[in-house]
Amino acid sequence: MMNERGTSAIDTIAFHDGKAYYIDIQRNIVICDLSTGSDPSPKCTPIFYASFVVNKLCRCHRLHAVRGAHLAVCNGELLLVVLYWGSHPWPAEVYKPVWTPNQRLELHERVRDLGDHSLFVGRGDTFALSAKEFPAIKRNCIYYADIACNKPYWISVFHLESNVVETIPYPKELHRMPYAWFCPRKPFLSSLDGRLRE
Repeated sequence: MMNERGTSAIDTIAFHDGKAYYIDIQRNIVICDLSTGSDPSPKCTPIFYASFVVNKLCRCHRLHAVRGAHLAVCNGELLLVVLYWGSHPWPAEVYKPVWTPNQRLELHERVRDLGDHSLFVGRGDTFALSAKEFPAIKRNCIYYADIACNKPYWISVFHLESNVVETIPYPKELHRMPYAWFCPRKPFLSSLDGRLRE
């Protein structure tokens, strides 16, 4: 399920309405129609130069670099989440992507209300959860994993309504950084390793 040119890496993937949407390492978006009937290979449409559109979103007097662009399905809609580096007025923005007939990406108004949902943006995995179903999370937020550069926290929570950012400290007793949202309390192979040495 690749476009004809291929790709060296896929940063994020989302499934919506019978299609797979993925963003490659160069921030090109590829749309693969999975409902092509009996044909085993889906029709893939590349939306090239999505990074150009994403980079133009920052309208500050000083350009802020884009840290990442991620796709997620939330409440039945496909969304594009853009994360920024540095001192951008807000660390994340959410948009509903629009595809033009000439295979271009357009981003219009920012999405500022996710209803009872929140988005979780990780390293390669992005998804939405309902605060009604999971009362431990806050609604209308973007939870995103930070890169461990001697930071005392590992998750930032950006509140879309108030533009406030809060941080969640990483449990020091684990002595390692997580690779994704879900990580076991202790290394998976540590107990197996002990048994193999016996």
